[in-house]
Amino acid sequence: MKSPALTLPHRLERISTFIEKIAGLFLAAITIIVFASAIGRYLLSMPIPDAFDVSRLMMGVAALWGLARVGYRGSHIKVDLLAEMLPQRVQR
Repeated sequence: MKSPALTLPHRLERISTFIEKIAGLFLAAITIIVFASAIGRYLLSMPIPDAFDVSRLMMGVAALWGLARVGYRGSHIKVDLLAEMLPQRVQR
């Protein structure tokens, strides 16, 4: 017997998760490109051509795709580094 067809919310969740993974891969690639270019520039005097421009374009893709994932979940991006350092009663 065939498995039941995936429901629309389940399909959308899978697509959303895929988009999130691609955005993460873009961030990893940006890190590698910038690191390799910096090593090449300062140690070998041979930076990767256009690494800065490519990393900026990739950052745009990663940020917008990440925002799409956050928007689908109905959440928002938050940075809680400072909040985590506060005492528990102040964090509320």
